[in-house]
Amino acid sequence: MDGIFDSDAAGERGQADELWFRTLFEASPDPAWIIEGHRFVDCNAAAVRTLGYPNKDSLLDTHPSELSPSHQPDGEESFSKAERMLEIAGQKGLHRFEWVHKRADGSHFTAEVTLSEVMLRGRRITYCVWRDITPRKDAEAGLRLASSIIESTSEGVLVTDENGVIIRVNPAFSKITGYAGEEAVGRRPSLLKSEHHDQAFYRTMWDALQRDGRWEGEIWNRRKNGEIYPEWLTINRIPAYDGTGIRYAAVFHDITEQHQANERIQYLAFHDALTGLPNRALFLDRLSHAVERARREEQRLGLLFIDLDGFKEINDRLGHDFGDLLLQEIAQRIRGRVRRGVDTVARLGGDEFVLLMEDVAESGHCTLMAAEIVADLAAPFDLRDQRVQVGASLGVAMFPEDGDDAAELMKFADIAMYEAKTAGKGCYRRFRR
Repeated sequence: MDGIFDSDAAGERGQADELWFRTLFEASPDPAWIIEGHRFVDCNAAAVRTLGYPNKDSLLDTHPSELSPSHQPDGEESFSKAERMLEIAGQKGLHRFEWVHKRADGSHFTAEVTLSEVMLRGRRITYCVWRDITPRKDAEAGLRLASSIIESTSEGVLVTDENGVIIRVNPAFSKITGYAGEEAVGRRPSLLKSEHHDQAFYRTMWDALQRDGRWEGEIWNRRKNGEIYPEWLTINRIPAYDGTGIRYAAVFHDITEQHQANERIQYLAFHDALTGLPNRALFLDRLSHAVERARREEQRLGLLFIDLDGFKEINDRLGHDFGDLLLQEIAQRIRGRVRRGVDTVARLGGDEFVLLMEDVAESGHCTLMAAEIVADLAAPFDLRDQRVQVGASLGVAMFPEDGDDAAELMKFADIAMYEAKTAGKGCYRRFRR
C-alpha cells in the first residue's frame, strides 16, 4: 500500500513544507506513524526497525491493536483502548500516554506514545510518535523494589544529604530508635548520639567515609527514651541518583541481644551456673594476680579450702534438686560472711568451695574467718519443709609463709583441709610444714 507521502496530487502547493515534514518524519530516531481512519497508513524506517519487520508494507493498513498484545497492563483490551486514545487525541489535539507494543518476534516493550492532530495536504491526520521507555520503566521498577525493600526490612535505614541532614528513614529506624520519621527528617544523626564515643571515634569514621566511601562497625547510640544501646552500623557514601550531589546511606541493626548473649556466654565461662560464684578458672586467675600483687606490695593473703561434710548423703537421700538448692544456700552463707570487694568466694565443683582473703594483716584473721564459716555451715538449713544439717572441714594456707605461688597455696590449703577431715570433720586446720 502506498504511504500518504507517495501521491503526487499535491502539485507544487506546500511542497516545501511537505518536504520538510517528510525529512523530519524519516530522520526521526523514534518510530513515527501516520494514522488515518484509526489505521496506520505510513511509518518511518525506525518503526520498521523497532518492531523487527522486514519492511513497512508489513505494517501499513493495520490497527494499532494489531501491533500490541491483546490487553494492556491495566487489563483493558488493546483495541478498545486504542480507539479511546485516538478519540481523546481527536478531541484535544494532543494526547500522550504509555502503551505496550508487540514486536514481530512476539516480545513486548513499553513506549510513551504521543498523538498529534495535524493537517496534511488538506486532510486531518494523526501524527504518532513512539519512544521506547523500557529502560526507564525498568529503572522505575528497580526503584520501587528498592523502596519496598527499604520499607519492609527489619534493619534501620537512614539517608542524609551531603551536608549530613536526614532526608529519609524507614519504619525499622523508628522502631529501633523511637523517633518517628517526621521527628528525624530535617535533623542530623547526632540526635542519636550517646556520648559513649569521643571525637576521635567520629573523626576516624568520617575519614574512612571520605577515603574509602564506606565505614562499618559497632557503635553505641541513644534511643528517644534515653536508653543507650549497641548497634552494628554500615555507612556508604553514594552519588545521588539524579546526579545532584552525594548521599550517605546508613543501615543498622540493634545488637543488644547479641551483646547480652555474648556477656552470658562470657559469664558462664567463668562462673558456676548453679551458685553464680566464680568457677575454678576465674578463681585461679584471680589467685595468681592476687599473689603477684601481694608479692609486689609486700602484703599477706590467705586461702581457705572448704569441703562439706555429709552433703553426699543428703543429696542421695533427698535428690539432686534438693542438693542443688542446698548448695545455693551454702554459697549464700559463705558469701554473706566475707568482705565485699576484697575477698573472693568460688565453687570449684561438687561440694568444694574456696575463699581468697586479700590484704590480711595477720594469719589470725584467716583462722577466725575459718572458725566462723565452720559455725555458719553447721547451723541447720530449712528447705522445702525439710530441716537438714551439714558441716564443713576447712584448710587454711597463707602467703608468703606457707606457699610462694598460686599452685602451692592451693595444694597446701587442700592438705590442711584433709587434716581437718582426719581430725573428725566440722573444724579447720592451718597448714604446717
